[in-house]
Amino acid sequence: MLRQSVLNPSIRAGELTRQVSFAHVSVAQDGSGQPINTWSNYLTTRAKMENLSGQQLYQSDSFTAQGIWRITLHYHAGIVSGDRCFYAPSTGTPHTFDVQLVNDILERHRVLQLTCLEIDGSS
Repeated sequence: MLRQSVLNPSIRAGELTRQVSFAHVSVAQDGSGQPINTWSNYLTTRAKMENLSGQQLYQSDSFTAQGIWRITLHYHAGIVSGDRCFYAPSTGTPHTFDVQLVNDILERHRVLQLTCLEIDGSS
């Protein structure tokens, strides 16, 4: 028999300890006609953040850090792969994540688990 928590996914409010913002990309052109990405915030909410793995990669004569994170939050229909998630702690360095995978747990529209790739530096 399945536990009630498996059949009815939910999040306890005390787990949502981080304030995060989500943004969609829109592509515009600069004065010379080159495309530029503009990120427009559409949601600020509370979330649970877990660092799943991390590594350093050597690319183009420099090291780049790469982290995989799971971000869990209450369901929101507008979050899609390719969006950006921003987390700015009260102290320390702000974090930017690319949303790679959006999982609507049991397709119940109650809990989302996002798999995100942390971007090293500001992009």
